[in-house]
Amino acid sequence: MLSGIKGIGPITEAENKSELIKALKEKSEAVVIIDYTLFDFSGIEELIILKERFPKVSWLLFSDDLSEDFLRRILLGSLSFSVVMKDCSKEEILTALQCILHHNRFICNHVGNLLLNGKRNITIQDHTLTNTEKEQSRELQMLLDYVHWYNNFRIHSTLGYMSPVEFREAGPSLPESSK
Repeated sequence: MLSGIKGIGPITEAENKSELIKALKEKSEAVVIIDYTLFDFSGIEELIILKERFPKVSWLLFSDDLSEDFLRRILLGSLSFSVVMKDCSKEEILTALQCILHHNRFICNHVGNLLLNGKRNITIQDHTLTNTEKEQSRELQMLLDYVHWYNNFRIHSTLGYMSPVEFREAGPSLPESSK
């Protein structure tokens, strides 16, 4: 799938965290596509530290199963991570790849819906939440509103002056005006 996308340079595979670090030392402005669940991270904090250590890297989390808690922590903790699930359509996966190649964040519809549904459940039970949980709920709603705006309304010059949703609907190749 990667070979058909313009802008993809040499591909390096890493089997574990130490190989990934070695590769990032050689190419500090890389795009990392990673299945967090298959890697030897001891926790989300290690991934965040790695992101801070290599700030010019674009990260795409590509997985079968990421918990709602993990997604909240990674997406609220940093704007550097994009997320797409393996069961997303080929078009959505290609859009995610194009977005991160142009240093734009992408959050797939599945993850957005998961977080929105989780947020609704929190709101229904709002009277039982602590102040900290209410604050986190408000922060999550702000993040989801931003993601909705970013994916549906904000135009990107690197995507031919289209929003990511419009770009995805137009197809996986970039328009001539953005090349």
